Amino acid sequence: MKPVFYYLPFSPWSLKAAFALRHHAVDVERKEYIPLLAAPELRLRLRKLGGKVTVPVLFTDEGVLTDSFEIALYADRVGRGTPLLPADQRAAIAEWNSRSERLLAAGRARAMVRATRSLDAAYETLPQVIGKLPLLGPVIARGGLVWFNRKYAILERDQDRHEAVLRAELDHLRAALAGGREQLLGTFSYADVAMAFALQLLEPLPESPMGPATRKAATEDALREQYADLLRWRDALQREHALIERGEAARAAA
Repeated sequence: MKPVFYYLPFSPWSLKAAFALRHHAVDVERKEYIPLLAAPELRLRLRKLGGKVTVPVLFTDEGVLTDSFEIALYADRVGRGTPLLPADQRAAIAEWNSRSERLLAAGRARAMVRATRSLDAAYETLPQVIGKLPLLGPVIARGGLVWFNRKYAILERDQDRHEAVLRAELDHLRAALAGGREQLLGTFSYADVAMAFALQLLEPLPESPMGPATRKAATEDALREQYADLLRWRDALQREHALIERGEAARAAA
C-alpha cells in the first residue's frame, strides 16, 4: 500500500517532511490537511478522539509517523539517494532539529499574534466556498484563530520571551555558519533542511505556497534585516536543492 501523507502546504513542519520524502523519491499519496474541517477524518484514522492532532502525519505499512523527524528517518531508510541523516551524524542532526523546533514554535507564536490582528490570513486557510459566505466565513475564520491559539497556548503577553528565543537560536545558527560555511555539518544534511525551514518564520521563501496575508503574518519585519545573512544562506540552499518545488503553490491551489 502506498504511504498516505497528510500535510499543510505552507507549514514548515510539513515542508521539512515533504522535502525528505521527495529527496528520497518516496512515492506517497498526498492529502492536504484543512484545519478544523479535516480534523475528524484524521482523528478517525489515528484512532485519537481526544487531545491534540497535528500534521504532518504519514501512514505506512509499518505504522503511523506523526513527526517530521520520524518521517525523514523513514524516508532515509526506505528511499533512494544520498542519506540526509547518516548514522555517524545523527546525534548532531537531532540537536539541530531540536533547535529548529524551538525556532519554529517561537516564530509560530509571534506569527499567530500578528494574524489575530487581521482575519485575512485566517481566510486564506479556508476553502474558498466557505470563506466567501457572508456570515459563516468570518465566524469560522475568527473561531479558527481562537482555536489554534488555545491549542498551542499562544498569548500576546509572551511575545518578548518568544523573541528572545528567536534571537538566541538565530545567533547560534550564525555562529555555526561563520567563515562562509555552506553546510552545518560539512555536507548537506537534514540539519540544513531543518534550520532552513525554521527560517520560514523569519521570512518565507518566495516559493512558499501561501497567500499574501499569511506571508505577512509569517514575516518578522524587525528581525529579517538583522539576520539577512541567514536568509541568504537559506535562499542558496533553495537554489541548489529546491527545498520547495516551484510547482508546490500551484498544486496547493488546485
